[in-house]
Amino acid sequence: MVRSGMTEEQNLIVNVVCFRRKCLSWPPAWQNGSVYVPEHDYWPATSLMATLADDERAALLALGQHRYFQNRQLIVMQGDAGDALFVLTAGVVKVTISTEGGGDAMLAIRSRGDLIGEVALFDGKPRAATAHAIGKVATVRISRAHFGGFAQSHPRAWQTIMKSIVAKMRESDERLAQRSLKAPERLALVVSQLALASADRNADGSVVLPRLTQADIADLADVAVASAERFFKDCRAKGIIGTRYKQIVVRDVGMLEKIMTHR
Repeated sequence: MVRSGMTEEQNLIVNVVCFRRKCLSWPPAWQNGSVYVPEHDYWPATSLMATLADDERAALLALGQHRYFQNRQLIVMQGDAGDALFVLTAGVVKVTISTEGGGDAMLAIRSRGDLIGEVALFDGKPRAATAHAIGKVATVRISRAHFGGFAQSHPRAWQTIMKSIVAKMRESDERLAQRSLKAPERLALVVSQLALASADRNADGSVVLPRLTQADIADLADVAVASAERFFKDCRAKGIIGTRYKQIVVRDVGMLEKIMTHR
């Protein structure tokens, strides 16, 4: 930018200072360019944000502030007050609930276009589940007050979000019922869900998963890393999945579904 009344050298110094300020204001986890945050106008077809009208989606995102999370970082905690929700704009989130035995049971996997923590804003009760980032995650945080105003001014969007909450509850019940699945079945379920939620598809129909390691997917499936490594080795041999550096490509979702149903 050229500023009037300044020499070329002064302009250069000011521009460098402004650029450094901008860089220092970026979240530390993103300065290395290790995560890609897509544009807001394209969302996976299965996500909540894709079901909202363009004006509703824009109005909702305009109410929030960007928040970024590192791998394993806590986003919301079960039992805490629900003071805000998060729109997930990049990355993958694992949602769990504490069990009576003191362990954790996985309820859901959330990805771009999903909401995190919205249930507590509707019922006014403490948060019913915990959410952690798996890999690096980008979100838009929207406060309870701002979301309440949005719900009043956009009743159709509010109804869409309510339907989404009901579907999430049904999904959570199904997930709890699947805790008896064996490791390959759990892994096939997680990978197929990630594939269905991904917006990154190749011309041949294959699907590129978010930037997750095999250890991340093992965490999402609640299995040992060794089990995940065996699963991916077997799937590569069968042509179901391809792996490259920091990238997993699903070539045959149908075969993953067969693994889950033993067909």
